[in-house]
Amino acid sequence: MAVASGALALSVIGAIAAGGTLVLARLVRRTPVVQARTARGGVWHVPALRVLLAIAGAVGAAFGALEVAAPAVAVAQGVPALGGVLVAAFSLGGVLGVLLYGARRWTASPARRLVVLLLLLSIAVAPLAALRDAVPLSGAVLFLTGLALSPVLTTLSVLVAEHVPTASAEAFGWLSTWISLGEAGGSAAAGLVAQSAGPSSGFVVAALGASAALVVSAWARRGLAR
Repeated sequence: MAVASGALALSVIGAIAAGGTLVLARLVRRTPVVQARTARGGVWHVPALRVLLAIAGAVGAAFGALEVAAPAVAVAQGVPALGGVLVAAFSLGGVLGVLLYGARRWTASPARRLVVLLLLLSIAVAPLAALRDAVPLSGAVLFLTGLALSPVLTTLSVLVAEHVPTASAEAFGWLSTWISLGEAGGSAAAGLVAQSAGPSSGFVVAALGASAALVVSAWARRGLAR
């Protein structure tokens, strides 16, 4: 069962990547391009990109912490096979989130959508640490978390395309790098916290990452909307 669950999780994660790429391409075509200056210092001279990278790092930290905390909780309950099920529930939520997000024609700006999506993500992650032994309920909450997380990542990509249209390859490279750095940091922090305070405490790291991303996006919303 553990092998089957892990294979399912990996398959679904691959589907998220493919679906997210298609949705991003569709959304970018709908979004008006805002010219940005990428002078001698490259994309780092675009203030909005620096903000987006900070948000991406925080979101990556939340994602990395979830990847560690979910299996840790299952192992602590003596049912390690359920770790794959929890990750699969999270991934399935991401697939559905991408499909629903891409199917709708949005009137709100990407900057405003990002704030709302991060608020939903923060609300979804918040109860996970308190659930502790309720593994099935944790799976349901992780599904809702994935439902919000994938649209967040898609919206970040849309905003990067808006603010750095003349050097998008470099900008997307940095976006991917900061998400990965955040993911690595979140995974490490969740592992350390889980060892000292219990498996479910790793979800606290995810909640902090999501909340930090929300605060930064709300603070910078006007600048990102330009």
